[in-house]
Amino acid sequence: MIEPKFNRLNLSQGSFFQIYDNEDFILDGVFIEGEIIERQHIEHPIIEKCLFEKVVFEENELNRLEITDCIFLNCDFSNCNFHASMIHRVKFINCKMVGASFIGSYLGNTLFTECLLNFANFSDSKLKTVAFDKCTMDSFDMVESSLDKTTFSNSNLNKANLFQTNLKKINFSSCEFDTLDVRQEDIIGCKFNQYQVVYLAKKFLNIQVV
Repeated sequence: MIEPKFNRLNLSQGSFFQIYDNEDFILDGVFIEGEIIERQHIEHPIIEKCLFEKVVFEENELNRLEITDCIFLNCDFSNCNFHASMIHRVKFINCKMVGASFIGSYLGNTLFTECLLNFANFSDSKLKTVAFDKCTMDSFDMVESSLDKTTFSNSNLNKANLFQTNLKKINFSSCEFDTLDVRQEDIIGCKFNQYQVVYLAKKFLNIQVV
């Protein structure tokens, strides 16, 4: 995975609302901390080489958002819409993303670690070199998406909906789930632990393990 490309020492202290100073809604090279950004509606904003820490982005509409070379630490994206967005070389660390929507988006070289992604929606999206590590993803949706070099590790995927998404060769063995919405043909070649195999055997083959 390629790391975000920026030098923290070169960032200037700033505000998200500087994005309105540019007619093309571009925010570049700033460090933003502890700001509350609520109910903003921006079409095709561009954010590059920025660091956000303890920032609240609650209930924003940022459709066709482009984020490149950014890090988000302890941020809150609850119920935000990022439809048809492009996210590249980005890290989300310990972020709250409950109900966030990334429908129809592209994500590349992106890391989600220790994030709360319950009810988040990544359906109809393309993910290339994306990692979900130590995340809670209860009732998470990723329907009809394309995955390439995408990993799920040490995460809670209970009630996740991955229907009609090809999961070939993905290793789920370190994850937890009681139920998982998938098609049998989409999990061919996946790796599961023994407890997950018992659930899948019952789900698809009506096999009772005693």
